[in-house]
Amino acid sequence: MDVDVQEPQAEEKKKEKKKKEKKDKKAKKAKEEDTNVQTDTPSAEAPAEESAQGEESSQKGNRFICFVGNLPYSANRESLTAHFEKISPVSVRVATEKDKPTKCRGFGFIEFDNYDRMKTCLKLYHHSMFDDKKYPPRRINVELTAGGGGKSEYRKSKIEAKNKKLFEERQRNAKEITKEKERRAHAEETGEDAFAGVHPSRRNRMA
Repeated sequence: MDVDVQEPQAEEKKKEKKKKEKKDKKAKKAKEEDTNVQTDTPSAEAPAEESAQGEESSQKGNRFICFVGNLPYSANRESLTAHFEKISPVSVRVATEKDKPTKCRGFGFIEFDNYDRMKTCLKLYHHSMFDDKKYPPRRINVELTAGGGGKSEYRKSKIEAKNKKLFEERQRNAKEITKEKERRAHAEETGEDAFAGVHPSRRNRMA
């Protein structure tokens, strides 16, 4: 009798043991999965961080610099800053003679913190009159340039391509201005305005 009672008890104990083992295994697996998720998360975030850093470096790589030419020998950082003060350049540099640090070599560079300011500078200050009260006022050239310095062929071709595009844009603008002047003169002579009632910003497109 004792043996018969003990056998089912032993079987029940075995079953309970197996159940416990299964539970333990499941718990271990769950823990392992949790740790895998935790270790994977940073690695998943890492590329995002790297791409963010890449974007920052690319933004830093984009510099908005203009070349300023035909400056008088008396031009210096202060007079050039004063000339461009309305568009707030972040950096102003004047090229000077090695043996005479106060003598300008006739050109300089101005840098802006964004593209729009640089574009405004190219539009409004090209052929503006520079007057430092030391030399007679003279018309200066404002062109595009590339950061980094040097005289490599790649840099030269890059600057040349940029300024060719800028020249073409300026030519188009000049043609539009002359067209508008001609239209106004015609309207004054005849007393008729072909674009009456049309907004001025749309007139150039219709010309």
